[in-house]
Amino acid sequence: MVNSFVLKSVSFLLVLGGIAYYQYNAQIWNDMENKNKAEIAEIEEYNKRAVNTTGTSIQPYKDGIYSAAAMGFGGDIVVEVVINKGTIEAINIKEAEKEDSAYLDMAKGIINNIIEKQSADADLVSGATYSSAGIREAVKKALGKAA
Repeated sequence: MVNSFVLKSVSFLLVLGGIAYYQYNAQIWNDMENKNKAEIAEIEEYNKRAVNTTGTSIQPYKDGIYSAAAMGFGGDIVVEVVINKGTIEAINIKEAEKEDSAYLDMAKGIINNIIEKQSADADLVSGATYSSAGIREAVKKALGKAA
């Protein structure tokens, strides 16, 4: 009888301990979830402020014309990036003497993607990978000067 009482008492205390432990962890999880939700809301608010009325990201670019070069398929590709009102307005190929013209023409497709995204993080052009990579890297360097 005493053993049964002790066993029931210990079981009862273990159940109470388990409930208390669960409640403690549930409160911690709830606090962490609320903190994460607040951080997400803060990031979303920042992202809303960082988008202008056209829906493109506002970049911290200084207005001007910036040039840079990077290695393409056949040699250096020199680009000129025009920044107007903080956004990429135009990208011109200034020099690509050693590039194959067919590959370079295909690679120029990346220019519209960069302008549309307002970022040099655009996908390379299939079939003209090295040439489009050269254009993209040159644009990245030029944008680095505009930052």
